Amino acid sequence: MSGESETDNLRWFTVRSLYLCDRKKADGMNIFEERIVAVKAADIDEAFEKGEEERALYAKDNNFTFHYDICAYSLPEFPDNLEDHEAALEVHSIMYQSHDDLDAFNRRQYVDVEHLPDP
Repeated sequence: MSGESETDNLRWFTVRSLYLCDRKKADGMNIFEERIVAVKAADIDEAFEKGEEERALYAKDNNFTFHYDICAYSLPEFPDNLEDHEAALEVHSIMYQSHDDLDAFNRRQYVDVEHLPDP
């Protein structure tokens, strides 16, 4: 017996999903949620499976519709003492391409589409 449990071989992954909310704004605009969760899994395939299960449950609980596309990202091993870790720990990264400059891309990707509750 090796003394290792099944959970000793699990690693952290993030899984990103996109949802359509069940209501629209007063002006008719749809509301979307991009959500990233952390899951422990043995490999990337299991992370996708856990992410898909969590995505379906979250959508059902909130009466949302989820997009079929899902993205999983393997996290690096966390150091034993995060306070001693001088560099940032990347938890998710997506590369985009666009002819926009940085300000225009930020505005189109984030600012112009940010959900602000109706007054």
